[in-house]
Amino acid sequence: MYIKEGDKIELRIALNKTKHKAFHLDLTCLYEDEHLALIHKPAGVLTSGNSFKTIANALPNTIKTSAEADAILPQPAHRLDFATTGLLAIGKTRSALHKLNQAFEQQRVKKVYYAICIGNLPS
Repeated sequence: MYIKEGDKIELRIALNKTKHKAFHLDLTCLYEDEHLALIHKPAGVLTSGNSFKTIANALPNTIKTSAEADAILPQPAHRLDFATTGLLAIGKTRSALHKLNQAFEQQRVKKVYYAICIGNLPS
């Protein structure tokens, strides 16, 4: 079989999951499809940054890589503070991550925080 005018050639290269050393952390995935995932971030772990022990480094062990053409290694679309626990949006494709980032930048995502206090606080 030969290539002829008008033929489309598509090359798909598998992402190398071993490129970065993965951090093993038992994360709970609440939703996942080919474009994004929602995970529960536990308190006491950085979302991302210069540390090895981050959610970003734990994602390859928890989230399946997308089969879409613009697939990327799963990445957090926003951050939650070290001491904060809650829902974290993860982009699995370039386009989904871009749209998630835009939604946070344009404040189309509503964040609600709850604090637990022990003892009496002065008014």
